[in-house]
Amino acid sequence: MRKFIVCIFMVIILWSTQGMSADPQVDRLFQSARELNYQRKYAEAIDTLKKAYSIDSEHRHTLLLLGEVYIKIGNFPGARQAFEQLRAIDPHSPIGYIRLAEIHWHLENYMTAMEYLETAEKLSDPPHAGVFRWMGQVLRSQDKLHESEEILWEGLKYYPDNPEILANYGATLLFLQDGATGSEFIDSAYAVDSLSPFVINSKVSLFLLGGRLDSARHYLDLAVGLAPDNPFTRKNMLSFSVVESEASARQLLREGNQAFTKSLYRRAAEKFSQAVEIDSTFFEAWFNLAFSYIHLGEAEKAAHAFEQGLMLKPDYAPGYIGWGDALIGMLEYEQALDKYKQAMKLDPNNKEYEIIYEEVHRLVEDQKKKDTSRGE
Repeated sequence: MRKFIVCIFMVIILWSTQGMSADPQVDRLFQSARELNYQRKYAEAIDTLKKAYSIDSEHRHTLLLLGEVYIKIGNFPGARQAFEQLRAIDPHSPIGYIRLAEIHWHLENYMTAMEYLETAEKLSDPPHAGVFRWMGQVLRSQDKLHESEEILWEGLKYYPDNPEILANYGATLLFLQDGATGSEFIDSAYAVDSLSPFVINSKVSLFLLGGRLDSARHYLDLAVGLAPDNPFTRKNMLSFSVVESEASARQLLREGNQAFTKSLYRRAAEKFSQAVEIDSTFFEAWFNLAFSYIHLGEAEKAAHAFEQGLMLKPDYAPGYIGWGDALIGMLEYEQALDKYKQAMKLDPNNKEYEIIYEEVHRLVEDQKKKDTSRGE
């Protein structure tokens, strides 16, 4: 019994000292780098970690933290080099392979990422939780949603309380259009670990997909406060900005449409102009702006707006009719006929377009006759 207790004690000591260096200076440098990383002094953290590495090139914690800092500043080649070194000194640990898979996921090298994960899967029984989490992530990024769901569900059998697997599974269900169940799993992940950047950002994504911007902003603020340089936080900051802009532009479109129906064309034009300033790819706002200018008798502005809208949606036949009308207002009859022809080509069964074309064509011919008779 005494021997057994001694063996257990030795195992605990070995486990607790794993990754520690025989040189106290390396451990001091590592702790200093951790604090610098926390303070977001990444350049100083990297320099400190490199000093530690120069003393002990097999210090696992140094390499792991160095790779994480490189990820935060977007230096994926640097991170990959650190994790490659980690794998080289500890080839029987799944961690190096999992972190390399993470890097290749960021670089969208999904096949390579999966190869690393398959290797990591063989190195532990049951497979490390990170294997399931990142396999699910890689598969979902390839739109292999059902495969992602299956691997994450398998992971939950081994790690039912792992917050990142729970959140990842919930996110996959969201993409599979099972929003209610997906939300439950993400909420469960948050209940387990409300400080995980990945889990918090899963909450942000959940509310963004549901169009609940106030809730998304709340959790995004939490993510930014906790891990502003986390790749998922940065991605969600961009996504939120885009969704918020789109929501603002659509609100302006609605207000413009309301003004238009009341024949308040100047007010409508102002709203549509504000919408395209926010989102220059909002073709509906460009077309509505153009039609507002038509009613205001501002032909040149209308022609420009129609041109912008049709660059974004070139198959919109009414846009060519409107552009033609604007050109008529500018006395550009031949160009107007060309626009009407394009509308007729896109919608050949529209008799109204034929009538418009014939009327303008007759007008052009009459003008030519008048010009000829004046010349004689």
